[in-house]
Amino acid sequence: MKIILSGKLSKGDGINLGGGNIGRIIKNGESFDFGVAGEIIEIDFLKDIKPKTPVYKTSDKLLVDSANKSFREGIENKKINLKCEIFIKVGEKARFVLENIEVYSDEKIEKSKNKEVEIDKIIEKLSKTGGTPYIFVFKNICIDKDAFIPVSVLNNMRRKAVEKYEEYKLNFSTKRIICPSQNFSYQNGKKVFNKKITLKVRKNTQLEKIIENPNISEFIKEIYTEDFTLLEKYYNKFKTMGINIIYSAPGVIRNEEYSLLEKYLSKINDEIFNKVQISTWGSKNFFKSKFGTKKFNIDTYFNIYNSYSLKFFEKYFDAEDITISQEINKFEIKNLLDKSKERNSNVDMIIYGHTRSMLTEYCAMGVLTKDCHKDRRCAECARSDYVLKDMENRKFRLFQDMFCRTEIRNHIALDLRENIKEIFELGVDRVRLDFTYEDSDMLYKILKECIECIKYSKK
Repeated sequence: MKIILSGKLSKGDGINLGGGNIGRIIKNGESFDFGVAGEIIEIDFLKDIKPKTPVYKTSDKLLVDSANKSFREGIENKKINLKCEIFIKVGEKARFVLENIEVYSDEKIEKSKNKEVEIDKIIEKLSKTGGTPYIFVFKNICIDKDAFIPVSVLNNMRRKAVEKYEEYKLNFSTKRIICPSQNFSYQNGKKVFNKKITLKVRKNTQLEKIIENPNISEFIKEIYTEDFTLLEKYYNKFKTMGINIIYSAPGVIRNEEYSLLEKYLSKINDEIFNKVQISTWGSKNFFKSKFGTKKFNIDTYFNIYNSYSLKFFEKYFDAEDITISQEINKFEIKNLLDKSKERNSNVDMIIYGHTRSMLTEYCAMGVLTKDCHKDRRCAECARSDYVLKDMENRKFRLFQDMFCRTEIRNHIALDLRENIKEIFELGVDRVRLDFTYEDSDMLYKILKECIECIKYSKK
């Protein structure tokens, strides 16, 4: 079978046809170990394959061999340096110190009858760490020249020292952060009624159709937006309709990126940040200290899974609204809400949207545009729609945040709108619709269908 190569293919690699590994690679009648991009090669293949069938490499022998070199007999071949000291004095028990852990020989050291001790051999015997991931680095060696110490004593001290060291390193009982459940009482207060539906959008322009239909405010009091451009303009427009536009912070913010975020947001009226939606731990203190934020919406990425989480975020994060995990089933939702009836926060549940499958530092768009740089990547990416397409032609839409991280969205939209009645019966306060690439008309259509389901029990 002839293959036109677009990348390197080596003997022993796996391909998606037939399930086996590459044997001979033939070029012009001669056998080679590999072929490179642009070459036409032949391989031994018994089945009939249609011309122009895509061939994918499923395993790389050189890569696997390289990985295997990092292991020896199933044990990771990566060593950690540990500081050691050895003290061997005649008439006393030998003392071996491993990273401040001391062990002693069972018997006192006797005097040698005929020859001086060979210090190098003692260190060599103690250093035989075998299959353990350690290398002993001796910082202090005190050994009497006329001491006699059997190899079995050295081996025993080394074994005891390693066991004690690992026991200490693996003891997490003193390192855990324990939050006593009795401290998780609900705060005195009153739940703010935020109607039955909330929206989240990537771009403020997706909201244009709603502005033309102000009667929508009968069901919606809050809309979350990831788009800080023209945020003030949209905030004021929706304020006249009785709807609050709330900023939704990025899904990942590194320490050095907070200053850039502050630079962009400081141009906007602080009143808009009285309440913010967050999905990272560090965001709370940032918005509270820089913008005086009083209340927070806890997004789904905190994986709220039980009643303790609800109490925690109400108490320590001033949470007014909490979006539960998308991985939780209806029995777990009911259990969570039955144990949280005294809560002061609204519990939200996402019932529509293309769920985020992955958030990655890798920029697929930057590879396509070649000359793309972080300072102007967003403008380039805004010109086109990008997708990752799998072997079944399913399209996973790609988006980028302000820090040029790529978000990969599922190709199928979650849609539980027909289950709204059951969801509210579980005790959920609000349902949330997440919009990514839907335009203004599509957003309004989906929202209207949702409202009619609630208002008139329409399908």
